[in-house]
Amino acid sequence: MSASALRDRPREDRNVELRERILALAHRHRRYGVGMISLKLRQEGRLVNYKRVERRYCEQQLQVRRRTRTFLAASSQLAWISGA
Repeated sequence: MSASALRDRPREDRNVELRERILALAHRHRRYGVGMISLKLRQEGRLVNYKRVERRYCEQQLQVRRRTRTFLAASSQLAWISGA
């Protein structure tokens, strides 16, 4: 190992504050996905890249569950159509 590599200090993680803010927004607004969280961060005055927010969001496994579609019963549809 070279001498310059031994003297080299590791960089501080600049994403700590961003991760904490994403986590806080995700817990406060459970239905918000990456796009809305990115928008909220921009509204707070933070200049953040969408892809950077997306990576941090996925690292913390905060994906929003998709809503399942609900269907009406067929009999109620038939009554409405026939006018009975």
